[in-house]
Amino acid sequence: MNMQSRLDELTDQLDVLATRQLNARKNQEWDLVNELYLTMRPLEQEQDTIMQRLQFEADMQAMDDWYDDDKNRDAYNERIVSLYLD
Repeated sequence: MNMQSRLDELTDQLDVLATRQLNARKNQEWDLVNELYLTMRPLEQEQDTIMQRLQFEADMQAMDDWYDDDKNRDAYNERIVSLYLD
């Protein structure tokens, strides 16, 4: 299972649990609210981890794409050389 499909699955699960939690709050079922919160917390942490990983990969790809452009690569190399010459 790739990360994006797992992220989509987690989002769907969290949406369902959030709806259940909202209904439990309306019905003042506080034990259920707490149980749902405890169920949601690890899923939210996993979701955050995956989102951070995907964002990191997107940032690295953007840097690679920027560097692969000849004009940007030349500007980057000139900037590095100027740092050493100053």
